[in-house]
Amino acid sequence: MAADLHEAEINLSYDAKKFDDKTVELRARFNAELALAARQRNAAQSLQPRIPDELWCMAWQDLPLADRFAITRVCQAWRSISMGEPLVWSFIEVVMDLHSPECDCARCTVGFKERHFPLRSYLPANSNLHLVPRALELGRTNFIILQVTDKASFSENEAHTYLGQVLHPHSHRLTALYLEFVDSRGVSFFFDAVSSFPALRILDLSCKAGSLCSHPKRPLAPRKLHLPILQELLLPRCIMCLADRLTQGDDCLPDFLPSLRILSCAATSARHVVRLLGACSMLSKLDLEFRPSLQETEDFGMSSSELYNARQTARRLSKVTICGITPTNESLILAVFSVPEINVLRLRYTSGEGPSLGALRDVATPFADGHITCACVGTDAYHIIILTLDTSKTRQFIQKPNTDALRRTWRVLGPDTSPDLIVDCKLWPTLLGDPALPLSIPNIWSFTVRVDDAEDLVPFLCAQQARPDLFPGLQGVIVQGTSGRLTVKACVLRAATQSLIPARGYLRFLGFPGITIQGEDAELSKMIESVGAEEHTSFLEQRL
Repeated sequence: MAADLHEAEINLSYDAKKFDDKTVELRARFNAELALAARQRNAAQSLQPRIPDELWCMAWQDLPLADRFAITRVCQAWRSISMGEPLVWSFIEVVMDLHSPECDCARCTVGFKERHFPLRSYLPANSNLHLVPRALELGRTNFIILQVTDKASFSENEAHTYLGQVLHPHSHRLTALYLEFVDSRGVSFFFDAVSSFPALRILDLSCKAGSLCSHPKRPLAPRKLHLPILQELLLPRCIMCLADRLTQGDDCLPDFLPSLRILSCAATSARHVVRLLGACSMLSKLDLEFRPSLQETEDFGMSSSELYNARQTARRLSKVTICGITPTNESLILAVFSVPEINVLRLRYTSGEGPSLGALRDVATPFADGHITCACVGTDAYHIIILTLDTSKTRQFIQKPNTDALRRTWRVLGPDTSPDLIVDCKLWPTLLGDPALPLSIPNIWSFTVRVDDAEDLVPFLCAQQARPDLFPGLQGVIVQGTSGRLTVKACVLRAATQSLIPARGYLRFLGFPGITIQGEDAELSKMIESVGAEEHTSFLEQRL
């Protein structure tokens, strides 16, 4: 064809139209050959042929939904891989942020489909709700995990209904559902549109307000949910789906209770908890929060058989956390959960008095036959006393800052029970100020000081130096930094250590984990060198 064009160029009688046609044809062929050569060159230099399709899918499946759809527009190869592999669409995160900072949420909730879908919202909304139907289709028959986030303070109820309707044909594929919201009203609209989840194993609802949530309690769903194999249920304090049915007879109980293994929810009374344990035969982890405004005063009218059955169920639990304990419900809670079989038991008190002496003795009694470590740590909001048995079983009392309550709890659980003490540096002066504390505690053989700030060691030293020979049988001392790598002067560490060592005493263990020693101190170096290296290392590994 190039020869024909050359001939036409020198032949003036050649048809001009025919010449133009041949020129266009030659350019088209040239462009096609050039494009083919470019594709071959790009393919030779690209990673695409060298990376298996499975690795691409693994890299894409955790991307935001909008980014995964953007991948389908990068090139033909990526489009074929992403749209042909359901695994890429097995996790769907739904952002329900239909409102923007500029909108009036109370006025823009009418006709959300007309506002949101045709023009992708006339305001800069962040929702990806319009992508969900297509993502569900691309997932085909694979199981899916759904995460829904709604940060609007005024819930778009119609949008939640729409999401439930879209999910309804695919609800049998759903294995885990995570809902995070600010306004809990939309949750009921979602579960009103879809109520059957035959494959769901995890249902996790969370409120943005967390423990500060002041929303009025609302039911999880307006009708009974079908969750035959649900194993994990986590509900915020503003969602109450169990307590309202626990006193209405067995026919009203949710059908998922026998299969539950993990449960976190609010409770209205200790009586409801006892009934709940009777219905959850497979439960292994329980997290309850009592709402003081809803608690009843009828907890003491339970039969001995109900308490016995609940206690037997509690023996099968591995981890239990109970928040909102008060003098009203403490005795019944401890009657059920003060069993030695539970591995981890956390009791959080909302009253300033803290745990009673009877509760402390009930919890500590099963620990009497083993080696116990007792720790006393604190934050601005709570003091925590932790008992740890050598079998790794723990008991925690979490109470509000109160000097008398802290000293009472420490007196029962601390030196009299445990030979191994761990104490926050800030709390030690308060504990030493207890007038009931004896002048000598001979059963203590190791003492650990947790230090957040080097300056906290000054009041520690002042308090400890006023109580010499407090631990005549002490064999090990650890000064541990808790905030990264703490720098402490060598002379201060030496003074802190010497204040704990009894007269004519000898340490077998000495360590300063998490602390950078600043400067030199001959006496401190001598103490460190005198500690047996093998015993010292073994002890530190066990303690840390």
